[in-house]
Amino acid sequence: MENIIKVILSIALGGIIGLEREIQDKPAGFRTNILICLGATLFTILSEAIGVHYRTDPGRIAAQIVTGVGFLGAGAILRDGMKITGLTTAATIWLVAAVGMAVGYGYYQLSIGSALATLLVQMILVKLERMAFKHGRRDIHIKCTANQTAVDKICVAAKDSGLKIINKKIAKQGGNFALDLIVYGHIDDFNSALSKLLQMEEITDIEW
Repeated sequence: MENIIKVILSIALGGIIGLEREIQDKPAGFRTNILICLGATLFTILSEAIGVHYRTDPGRIAAQIVTGVGFLGAGAILRDGMKITGLTTAATIWLVAAVGMAVGYGYYQLSIGSALATLLVQMILVKLERMAFKHGRRDIHIKCTANQTAVDKICVAAKDSGLKIINKKIAKQGGNFALDLIVYGHIDDFNSALSKLLQMEEITDIEW
């Protein structure tokens, strides 16, 4: 009966965290987080039971969960141009597995508290972060006419708006330049720079 309670609780906690991820349209969503949490719980239960039965280390199997989850997390991290995505998803996968292990070992209050804390971070702190940290790094992907003068004009517009150019990458695509910029600055300066860039005739396409 206790193992059944653990299974139900792990499904519920994984589902709660996964639902928030699903609403945010993240790669590891509702079902994925349930399966990770449930799998971690089952491996923990089996590890403890086998350890007691065969008089071996009761944490031997459960210890491999950390390694296994690392591979899942690595698969969620993607590089999109100069931008890396999926770090929060990977961290969530890692944490959901820890919640499942806590359930498997019978630490119910700890597992429930950790799941609620995860929701707090994902749903509330992210909004506070956006409000408080208006300075930050941002990516701008630009297609412009293939001449150095246009590139220099774009960089000057960004700097004159108060942005600092951290990285610049240029590639030729057909008759145009593909210019990728990583800039740092205040959100108001970023919006000011975009207004200037959108008015430039040399720019044929811009994404941020």
